Amino acid sequence: MDIFLVLLAIVTILLVITLMSRERKNFPPGPPGIPLLGNINDLKPESMLTTLRALHKQYGDLVSIRFFHHHLIFVGGSKSTNELLVKRGDVLGRKPYFFIGTEIFQNSGVFASSGQLWKEHRTFGITSLRNFGFGKRTLQTRIMEEIDYFLAEVDSYKGKPFDIQPLISKSIANVIAALVFGKRFELTDRTSAEMCSLLNEFVSSTAFQSSINFFPFLDYLPGDLFGSKKLKRDFDRIFEVMQSIVDEHRSTLDENNIRDYIDCFLLEQKKKDEASEDHTFTDKQLLVTVSEFFTAGMETTSTAIRWGILYLLHNPDTQKRMRKEIDNVVASGRFPLLDDKPKLPFCEAVCYEVLRIANVAPTTGPHALKDDVTMNGYVIPKNATLFIDLDSINMDPDLFPDPFKFNPDRFMSEDGVVTGTEKIGSFSTGRRVCMGESMAKMELFLFMTSLVQRYEIQKEAGKPLPSLDGIEGLTYSPKKYEICLSRID
Repeated sequence: MDIFLVLLAIVTILLVITLMSRERKNFPPGPPGIPLLGNINDLKPESMLTTLRALHKQYGDLVSIRFFHHHLIFVGGSKSTNELLVKRGDVLGRKPYFFIGTEIFQNSGVFASSGQLWKEHRTFGITSLRNFGFGKRTLQTRIMEEIDYFLAEVDSYKGKPFDIQPLISKSIANVIAALVFGKRFELTDRTSAEMCSLLNEFVSSTAFQSSINFFPFLDYLPGDLFGSKKLKRDFDRIFEVMQSIVDEHRSTLDENNIRDYIDCFLLEQKKKDEASEDHTFTDKQLLVTVSEFFTAGMETTSTAIRWGILYLLHNPDTQKRMRKEIDNVVASGRFPLLDDKPKLPFCEAVCYEVLRIANVAPTTGPHALKDDVTMNGYVIPKNATLFIDLDSINMDPDLFPDPFKFNPDRFMSEDGVVTGTEKIGSFSTGRRVCMGESMAKMELFLFMTSLVQRYEIQKEAGKPLPSLDGIEGLTYSPKKYEICLSRID
């Protein structure tokens, strides 16, 4: 009898999975899968980019992938993504379950939230940060201060080979730290180094399309095959550090001297508490939002700069052309500034080409739909998990001929003016366009031009050029490499 019940249970489960896996009429196309299991072997995180590129080439802008009964829909192409995110942006609903957002961030913050919570805190975040220069040219002063420290540290290596990743991460982290925490950390600060290391590991070793993001029970299996337990431990430590900073701010809060984003949040929290209002300005919301700002403000931009340095290492003529343009415009003894940008079109074009070809964020985070959506003749069901494939825009040969070639001149007109940058998909579009787009572009331009102005980027003597292949995680990052930065007198 016991064996019969077990067999009956197994058959019932398989039948349920089969019924749930049946594709509806006009369902977006995709590769045939293994019965019951679906395409579990088709979309491995470590080869996601190449797989998605091949699938879009075969099936078009809309591609479906099935994990058991769970459908992932990838929307690619400039026209289709614009249709979904801009013209029909109101069809996006609440965030679906995914381990990072649900278990780690508890659907709080900005990135992992949706609906009214997302709208309220995205607006509050942008408004508050703008008071301290976010999205404004006045932020240049903070960035240039950090560049001074950054280049002083570069000088200490005296042209010897070194891994520039930790230094870039800490330097970029200090720019967002000034806005969020009201201070910068010394480049030798151990806590800052620990946070940068944990966050770098998080974004390079975790993928939106990992099985753990769709099947919660995997977290309860023995061992840590999917890295979920380590991820929880790492974020417990991150939240611990953030909580200590919040506690310090709370004990020194002066309503007449608001120093940073945390002060803005605590003041708003206090006002709502005193008014006895139900509100979302909780300590958990603050910890998650601050962690998101710190992660997004540090990781994506520092990764873009590392890609930029790597591509210049592979393209020394581009370095020379940038340096010549800078020398012709910028007076000796000072750094290039934003006011110089109109006279440095090639340098700006290089930065845009880095953003395009580096593909730091190849896909968006997961989305859900409020209702079934008909698009391109197909029906996307509301219970599917939706991803926007930004890589398909940046690597579209119709938009960018010979897309795998590093070619800044694709953004230069015949009369030497920067053009065509609106076609890049790196920051997404519509309501969920990246909050930090203007800040990221500012940092990339200022760091890259200041570095090229003063140093020649070279490989270590006797060693081959580092690979241009990347590591696929939440972001697409370069493999570890070392460079020599030789001072130009």
